[in-house]
Amino acid sequence: MIGIFDSGIGGLSILRSIHKRHPQYRTVYFGDSKNAPYGSKSQDEIIDLTWEGVKFLFDQGAVLVILACNTATAAALRVIQQERLKDYPGRNVLGIILPTAEELVELEFDRIAILATPSTMASGSYLTEFNKLKPGMHITQHAPEDWVNFVEANETQQEAARASVKKHIDAVLKGLPDAQAILLACTHFPALLHSYPERIPIPIFAQGGIVAARLHTYLKRHPEIETNIERDGDHLYFTSGDVAHVSKAAEVFMGYTPRFEVNV
Repeated sequence: MIGIFDSGIGGLSILRSIHKRHPQYRTVYFGDSKNAPYGSKSQDEIIDLTWEGVKFLFDQGAVLVILACNTATAAALRVIQQERLKDYPGRNVLGIILPTAEELVELEFDRIAILATPSTMASGSYLTEFNKLKPGMHITQHAPEDWVNFVEANETQQEAARASVKKHIDAVLKGLPDAQAILLACTHFPALLHSYPERIPIPIFAQGGIVAARLHTYLKRHPEIETNIERDGDHLYFTSGDVAHVSKAAEVFMGYTPRFEVNV
């Protein structure tokens, strides 16, 4: 089973792309909506919350867990991989920052504007990865602090959300006027882009398709993991939040209403 962890419902944008590319794999999703947003929490808080979520997914039978959350990846991935997995032989945890950076570098971009949570931006994770892969790139980062809240509250159609989207996109385009692309470095953010009133003049990259494609490559390289993933196409959904609210809010990503169960 493949496990997908997120601080809320944003990781469903990753899950939907995985389902599209690999409908045969059994998946289990856990969104920690009760504690969202993670972007304003301390690193220690994020590590503890993320690890609890990962352990829950292991308990459900996941052999591979993807942290479908940039904030969790930036804060917790290395600690989990290097310190926490020793008691879980045969289990693996992957993040989404490195594969995203690799994809944009392979597309030969030199100037990228990044929209991320405050915690992801403060971590410098994207700057670090881009600098390793392609030194000299021009990167600007911007943190719309309220976007995750709009998505978790299912308020993406509200006037306040539309005003915030316009404000922050305009700020990004002004901050790097010759940007070649905008990266949405938070999996919640794609749910808001329809609110921008004009055509955005440069490509915008969400992470769903990127992560699904990189997962495909990863599993081809690791048949010892791929062969342990069930292929019955069953998909489970868990949340720490209100089931009815989360199920309804999840429609914006999935195109249908997933049946969530409660994990507290």
